[in-house]
Amino acid sequence: MAYTMAENLLTRRILAGKPVRAGDFLEARIDGWMCHYHANDSLYEMAVQGGFKDRLRGARANRYGQGTV
Repeated sequence: MAYTMAENLLTRRILAGKPVRAGDFLEARIDGWMCHYHANDSLYEMAVQGGFKDRLRGARANRYGQGTV
């Protein structure tokens, strides 16, 4: 059974012996995202502004969900 992103982050943190408390910042590597095509362009632009420009190959999808390189 697959974990949600939150379950995965919390499990790794707890197994490392570091308790998670409200207000903690957790760092995570995200290898992909899934979203409705209406939100894809704005999320792509925010990711590029955040410094992910070189690592988003194929991330843009057209209105039919087909990625472009």
